[in-house]
Amino acid sequence: MTVVVVVISIIDSLRSFDLVYIMTRAGLPTPHPCWPTSCTSRLFNNYKMGYGAAIAVILFLISAVFIFIYLWRTFRSELEY
Repeated sequence: MTVVVVVISIIDSLRSFDLVYIMTRAGLPTPHPCWPTSCTSRLFNNYKMGYGAAIAVILFLISAVFIFIYLWRTFRSELEY
């Protein structure tokens, strides 16, 4: 149960774009507090398309790993019953 809660919390924390963007109106200093905001800032404000796309791909891969762990644990526990 603890693993499921930790994985869901990590997945949810990776989706923290909307609150940071709304609260700061995308006027963030250079060190961005979260990756989704950094990706958007690089893509649309600085016109660094490659750098922003690389951040997006890394964010996707990190999310995919945690989602895979969550699904693997869920299906494994269902097959035991």
